[in-house]
Amino acid sequence: MEKKSLTISLLVPVYNGGIYWSQCIESINNYGSLFDNILISINKGTSQLEDIHNANKISIKNKNILIQDKLLSPVEHFCEIVRHVTTDYVFILAHDDLLLENVYLVKEKIMKEGFNYNISILGTFKFFNDSQELGTVREIYDNSISKDEFIEYDLAKYFDINISGMCLPVDSIKVNLKYITKFTRGIRLDYLLLTNNKIIKIYQINKPTVAIRIHEKQEGKIIEQRERFLDSILYFMYHLIESKDIILKEKLKKELIFVIFYPLKKLQFYSVLFYFKNTFLFISKQGILKYLKFNMEILSFIIQKSLNRILKAFL
Repeated sequence: MEKKSLTISLLVPVYNGGIYWSQCIESINNYGSLFDNILISINKGTSQLEDIHNANKISIKNKNILIQDKLLSPVEHFCEIVRHVTTDYVFILAHDDLLLENVYLVKEKIMKEGFNYNISILGTFKFFNDSQELGTVREIYDNSISKDEFIEYDLAKYFDINISGMCLPVDSIKVNLKYITKFTRGIRLDYLLLTNNKIIKIYQINKPTVAIRIHEKQEGKIIEQRERFLDSILYFMYHLIESKDIILKEKLKKELIFVIFYPLKKLQFYSVLFYFKNTFLFISKQGILKYLKFNMEILSFIIQKSLNRILKAFL
């Protein structure tokens, strides 16, 4: 039987791209020919016409340009593009970042590891700003790391990763789209994509495949505190539901409770409501008994905190 060849799409969501998008296009023209398809989506914005005009400057023939007729949130935009991907894997690049010459190593790595649909690739990346290179970030120095190990190590030290440069099995994203759409702005979404329930191992290329631009309008710099907490709740909930490792589940449970109650007082009530609004996932995945058992712990914590505040008010 003839061995199936691996296909990879380059996925680039664009929103008010400007000069950064033009520079990204240059890098795609230089190093994007190895991709089987280049999928660009232009979000509705003040520079949409300019962004479309620039997208047509991509000289590689196997490109498709999607044009959104309404403004989508970053998460909605990502999900909309993924629905159009028809290749085995997808390589993600933000419109303000740059593709690097080492990107060919990604395909080599997937093929070397047996072309499995249960591995994800975390990009090694360079940080840079408009004036200088700021350094290279790599987190995995062994050949690979299991998904559970990655989640556990991240709980201890918080890995520095970026969605740009990730290469993921497309089906592993599509089966999780219903959950992904619950994220507000995508904080921790990159972690969830990398460690979703279809992934077993995570690899990292030993040379940078993308350059990440640092600038004031970066998505991560304009997100509100409330959105950070809510997306973190969704991330820890997801792995608490999906993980089968008992020790890891206990650590995730503690982290989830911490994230729910860590915000300032005015956000705590909202975080608790947000959590309970989304806990129906526990019922569908783990059954009513486990759902009730876990939520009794959450309720006990709420009652304890409330009693402590009452006591402090009278003392």
